[in-house]
Amino acid sequence: MASSSSTFEVAAMESPKEQP
Repeated sequence: MASSSSTFEVAAMESPKEQP
């Protein structure tokens, strides 16, 4: 599960990139 959490956190960091 730790792996999933890590991936989720990384995706969240990349998400803001699309935001203004």
